[in-house]
Amino acid sequence: MVDTGQGLHESLQHALQLRNDPRELYSVVSFLVTQRHKEFGIRRALGASTPSVLLGVIYSGLRAVLAGLVAGFLLCILLNGSSSNGLKEV
Repeated sequence: MVDTGQGLHESLQHALQLRNDPRELYSVVSFLVTQRHKEFGIRRALGASTPSVLLGVIYSGLRAVLAGLVAGFLLCILLNGSSSNGLKEV
């Protein structure tokens, strides 16, 4: 019987490594900014200063990046724990 657990673990590891690509990070932040484009215009029309709007863009991007880092870190801990349990059984 073939153990597919190791192959699955390697596939997940490779998939997670692809997520470290800076172009992926840029595309996610760009998508978030594009989704909020109208909101920025409305804020400017209501009297918000340009630095205020730019700081909002930066903070929203940082929040998305930090959320991804935390989620990735927790996923790594979870996968590492499950893979080490599987290796002990062998």
